[in-house]
Amino acid sequence: YYRDGHLLTRYMTVTDINPIKNLITCTDASYNRIFLKFIDIIDLR
Repeated sequence: YYRDGHLLTRYMTVTDINPIKNLITCTDASYNRIFLKFIDIIDLR
């Protein structure tokens, strides 16, 4: 979920990792695509 502009808790599936662009492509339970930059990721579980 989002709070103060941050994605705090959400279950996502990583569909692509692009090391050249430092970009991770994910899909959530509703199959929405989400693009995250490596620098924006703080914690993974």
